[in-house]
Amino acid sequence: MLWGNALSEGEYVDLTLSCPLRVQGGVLPDGLLAEWHRSKRFVRAAQHGDFVVLEMDILAAGGITSQHLAMMVQLWNQIMGQFFQHLRNFSAQTQAQASTEPQQVMAGV
Repeated sequence: MLWGNALSEGEYVDLTLSCPLRVQGGVLPDGLLAEWHRSKRFVRAAQHGDFVVLEMDILAAGGITSQHLAMMVQLWNQIMGQFFQHLRNFSAQTQAQASTEPQQVMAGV
């Protein structure tokens, strides 16, 4: 959790739930984040070097109830699970496509 803009000492207008993940090999497959963003509204994923960071902002201006915060954390947990599933499915789909593409053979080499 990252505190956002300070309203006063110890009070903030917003906060960000953040989940940084190290990318094995440092490179994401083309289209992975774009595909994620086509279907999600409240959470963003961005690559920063060899990390991909999943983030969700929570606006607290004007006050929020503990029930609202609990619901936002529950939504965050669900979306993290969906993102992990997206990574697994995208990886499996990419591997399946690579294995069905015809192999090019260089003659005379």
